[in-house]
Amino acid sequence: MFVTTIVATRRAMYSDSQLNTGDVAIPVIKLFRIPGGGLLGTAGDSRLTELFERAMRAGQRPEIPDAGEDEYFQGVLVDRTGLYYFDKFFARYQVHNADFVCIGSGGMVAKSWMLAGATPEEAMKKAMQVDPQTGGAVQSLGLSSPSVRRKR
Repeated sequence: MFVTTIVATRRAMYSDSQLNTGDVAIPVIKLFRIPGGGLLGTAGDSRLTELFERAMRAGQRPEIPDAGEDEYFQGVLVDRTGLYYFDKFFARYQVHNADFVCIGSGGMVAKSWMLAGATPEEAMKKAMQVDPQTGGAVQSLGLSSPSVRRKR
């Protein structure tokens, strides 16, 4: 299960701020700046997310994981060269034909609202209404923003 929602545009990234651990929801930051100034967001199983984030935040290319069929992972990167999607084997795909990518358990809800003309923040709020794995405050981080902003 992807247990989060992230909307990435060509200039910024938006996410929820809720980490679900069984019966407990913990507020966390889900968007990161990596070396070179890019923005990173992930959704998925903790093991794959940790492997990917650790390598990317260290400025390294993540090694291809031995991902089981029941493990889930999606990643998204925004930098000055473009918008990129990563699958569960950490394969990188440059997005050429869209101005945004939505990932995670609420990704399809957010995508539907983005296609209907909603802003990324509005799309995130709609995903929070529908997806029980998406919640908390909406976080945003822009390529030119110094830090993550939270908005209720």
